[in-house]
Amino acid sequence: MGDESAAGDICQDAMLKAMFNIHKYEDRGIPFGAWLYRIASNEVNLYFRKQKKMFYVEIQEKHVKDLMQEIEVGKIEKEEDQERLIEMLSVIKPEYAEIIDLRFFMQYSFKEIAEFYNITEANAKMRLYRILDKLKKEWGAK
Repeated sequence: MGDESAAGDICQDAMLKAMFNIHKYEDRGIPFGAWLYRIASNEVNLYFRKQKKMFYVEIQEKHVKDLMQEIEVGKIEKEEDQERLIEMLSVIKPEYAEIIDLRFFMQYSFKEIAEFYNITEANAKMRLYRILDKLKKEWGAK
């Protein structure tokens, strides 16, 4: 976030919403943390919509390599390849970037992603692999 005060406020708002809505939580075999993450994510999105700011995701090299392997573009041998992938991720739709973030950078399972979006696990897989196919095609086009 870059602003410790705003991050604290968002965290506080998310926890208050979770406390006030704990009665709505249903144990479906998905970690409780996924439910909390969804609330927190919604609060962050709300903050940035109100502020009309962009947000940044910290990307570790290992996760970029995993993503590169998944879209089958081979090994990352040059730093330019990593930068190119990061640039591609920065211009895709925010909802696509969020799915990539959940799967590759936050290491969520398909089951957790499905719970986050309130969809089936098969639908979560389908969405991710469609996004990966688009990235693969764009990679090959350049």
